[in-house]
Amino acid sequence: MLSGPALAEEASSGKVLYDKHCTQCHGSEVMTRPDHRVQNLTELDNQVRRCDANLGLKWFDDDIHAVSQYLNDSFYHLKAGE
Repeated sequence: MLSGPALAEEASSGKVLYDKHCTQCHGSEVMTRPDHRVQNLTELDNQVRRCDANLGLKWFDDDIHAVSQYLNDSFYHLKAGE
């Protein structure tokens, strides 16, 4: 598990990928609506994988985790084990 600067770097690369690809389909309203579907980190990771597949991006696992980390840090604030 990453900590400190490594987490910040991963989230930063995730933001770049999010800004470049994810905002083509939707804005932050998906993550900030009160009835969002994502309830834990596994579901968040799976949702990013679905978006990756739908867009045909073929991201590596590290890219998926980076975007998930960015989304969690910025919007969801989920804790491990939830």
